[in-house]
Amino acid sequence: MNSLASKYNLRPGDSLITPITLTGISKHYVVYVGNGMYMENHHIQGVQYVSEYQLMKRNKPIIKINRFTGSDIQRRHAINRAHSLLGNPYDLITFNCEHFANAVQSGFVRSKQVDTTIGIVSIIGLILLGYTVARST
Repeated sequence: MNSLASKYNLRPGDSLITPITLTGISKHYVVYVGNGMYMENHHIQGVQYVSEYQLMKRNKPIIKINRFTGSDIQRRHAINRAHSLLGNPYDLITFNCEHFANAVQSGFVRSKQVDTTIGIVSIIGLILLGYTVARST
């Protein structure tokens, strides 16, 4: 069996995205750090190393790969960022697996999934507020 790294031509700093739910709406991000090892921000253990064997056991398809786009020096800095985050705790809103992967790749802690959810909830809240105000007048 070929390794994931060779099958997908992974280089350190690339992140793999797998579905969490059957619908694929929620996604999990794992960063390849080299030598067959990966790192993830696990919802219970926080930022940790995970082996390829552990990833394969999960039997989740890889639905996307976010390639690291910087130079080799920037790639080394990205991997150093990943290692420096080892042990940080998981937080669904402020530091989830997507935040971690983006922090490694870009240095910016952000999550499109969280931003989208907050936006949708805000819009729904404004609609409900407008509806409530309109009914009370």
